[in-house]
Amino acid sequence: MATINDIQLGDIIRFSSLNPNDNNTYYGKVKGFIDYSIAVKYRDIVSYNNSVKLIVSSTPDYQDNKYFFIELMEEIDNTPIQEIVFALEWINESTLSIVTDLKIATLKVYGVTNDNINDLLTLIRGADFRVSLVSLD
Repeated sequence: MATINDIQLGDIIRFSSLNPNDNNTYYGKVKGFIDYSIAVKYRDIVSYNNSVKLIVSSTPDYQDNKYFFIELMEEIDNTPIQEIVFALEWINESTLSIVTDLKIATLKVYGVTNDNINDLLTLIRGADFRVSLVSLD
């Protein structure tokens, strides 16, 4: 399992936040690490940090967090969406995965019909893979 200390510049990561008001799953590329004096210009880090502290009381004060820019991307094709600031200390480590070495496999599955294609996609997703249907010939 990856930890926040494993995250490096250029990594593609997926994670959820410790903030109880944030139900997003984030996926994107780490673009750079920054100081809080820069981070505060891009996001309300004080209130976000306070929300995290409600769940994890040991969360450092906002001035002491390790901030980074993450370029959020579409998971299917890594198309950039937007860039945001986040803190390592806000990441729920149990949800963190580093997917820099993500590969795309093209499979041919025989015997698939319109009636059972969703069953196949559900099965693949159930094994924690991302899948998209390109065609059904």
